[in-house]
Amino acid sequence: MKSFLLFFLLFFSCPIHAQIITTVDSIGLYNPGGLAIDSHGNLYITSPLGYKVQRIDTNGVVTTIAGTGSAGFSGDGGPATAAMLNQPAGIAVDTLGNIFFADPQNQRVRKIDITTGIISTIAGIGPGGLGTGGFSGDNSLATAAALNNPLGVCFDTSGNLYVSDNGNARIRKISNSGIITSVFGNGIYGNAGDGGPATAASIEPGWSILFDSYGDLYFTQSSSCHTVRKINTSGIISTIVGDSTFYIYNGDNILASDAHLDPQCIALGINGLLYISDGYNNRIRVIDNSGRIQTVAGNGIPGSFGDGGLANAAEVHSPSGIAFDPCGNLYIADNGNYRIRKVSFNPACWPTEIPKTPFIQLTLYPNPAKDEIQVDNLSTNTNYAILNITGIIEQSGTLQKGNNTISIKSLPPGLHILELTDDDGKKTVKKIVKQ
Repeated sequence: MKSFLLFFLLFFSCPIHAQIITTVDSIGLYNPGGLAIDSHGNLYITSPLGYKVQRIDTNGVVTTIAGTGSAGFSGDGGPATAAMLNQPAGIAVDTLGNIFFADPQNQRVRKIDITTGIISTIAGIGPGGLGTGGFSGDNSLATAAALNNPLGVCFDTSGNLYVSDNGNARIRKISNSGIITSVFGNGIYGNAGDGGPATAASIEPGWSILFDSYGDLYFTQSSSCHTVRKINTSGIISTIVGDSTFYIYNGDNILASDAHLDPQCIALGINGLLYISDGYNNRIRVIDNSGRIQTVAGNGIPGSFGDGGLANAAEVHSPSGIAFDPCGNLYIADNGNYRIRKVSFNPACWPTEIPKTPFIQLTLYPNPAKDEIQVDNLSTNTNYAILNITGIIEQSGTLQKGNNTISIKSLPPGLHILELTDDDGKKTVKKIVKQ
């Protein structure tokens, strides 16, 4: 019992550390890069060297939704699966579920219509190819503007799309009416201007760009600056992570501004904290409430060992895209391992909305339990599954309307999830504890 209490306290009192890591998919994902998740929990992944955009649905099925697998530019106005892409990078999903991604070697930002599957260019005129971008078009239609190696995309709360136009050392905005403007950066590649207006700053906008709930904008600078910078709602720029001098890991529990890291992508957890994929250092890191940096996944060794164990003791390899599902679980594009990994912060939650329980009078006891649990007052015949905290089914069966007993003798001690599904497909989820 003492050992279980220790487990229970560790599990619920450590929202940053000591979470479980698992592999979501390792089949058919070549070079996973950017990562985004829609409101239903579907994952969208760019594959820069696979020249595709892929989806993993909530059943774990992998589907290519854009790209033929050959590098090039073609396909606008037709099915996205028949289009050619060239090193797709950052990706975002709008409130309707449409997918937007940077197509940097085609010097474009492109859209996949979630309803029709049709692909189109929403910004950039090409022509495509490394170093062939340009800069033009501000205050005009984005489809007539020139971009230079666009990498990251994100939406603000009003639905405007922002693009990290890397080769032009600018962040550009595409309004809802399709007009493009340069909003941040002076066009000079660099890391200067902190404390002043972001319009006058030298920047190196990278793969990842996002807004927080307050309207502050964050973006990564990885290739030479090794920092994460922030532009507040007053337009003032500052560096919040990284000292810009070096990128090789120099420890945890230090001020984020003193950290050495290789920031690839960023994401905000539902706890409001900023998470960073630290590519060269093979870690996922977080800035805690005291402004210090911590590791949440990866032990610094490039590899794939560690599934089923603590995330900060596991190996990851050159992580890139990161994203949180609606339940607050973290997903990692584990680039060097050609797989997607999951760090379970909230294993009892499913991203899709679970209808209210039909079992109004349901009772569950004893809890904690040693050998069996009693489930009483079921209003209908019911299928059940018991899952561990990583979402793997350990036991399943059928319960009858009324009162039922479930043996849990075979379960290991600790926290488990009981999922009940009635004949209409409505779910009830309960936490159970095996002593």
